[in-house]
Amino acid sequence: MDYHPGYKELVDYLVAPYFEATASGEIVLANSALKALAGDVHGKRVWKMFDAGDEEKIRSICSVVQSSGTQQVLELSLERHGAEGGVLLELAPIRFSGLPESVCIRGKVKSLEDDEFFETKLTLKRQAEELAFLNHLSEMTSSSLDLDDILYSICRES
Repeated sequence: MDYHPGYKELVDYLVAPYFEATASGEIVLANSALKALAGDVHGKRVWKMFDAGDEEKIRSICSVVQSSGTQQVLELSLERHGAEGGVLLELAPIRFSGLPESVCIRGKVKSLEDDEFFETKLTLKRQAEELAFLNHLSEMTSSSLDLDDILYSICRES
């Protein structure tokens, strides 16, 4: 692929590991942050960076990104380079004019070991648990119109 040298340089300055891939999943542009994390990935398929068991899931998400035009996020493990813990793979369609037509997916890889992502994951997990609890309470309270029964049910559950 022929990219404008200025564009390549700009992509290389990104701190987060970043890549662009064709519709078939071939990586045609990768910045130095991704190369440091996963090695030389140019020309490889997106799913080859991750554990072999995730290949079908990644292929499926690539298809969803292309067909729906929406961003998709997966939690995965890197295949190599001693990566501890998991990573988030964000895939999104490319909507820029001037890029080669065959390029249609851009991706970012974020480590779940980073404090920011670890805290975000814990916060989201806590919010999901709180929402589940509130949903359970609302189901219980809607089953009765007697205030004493409702208060007793809430006290019993908390």
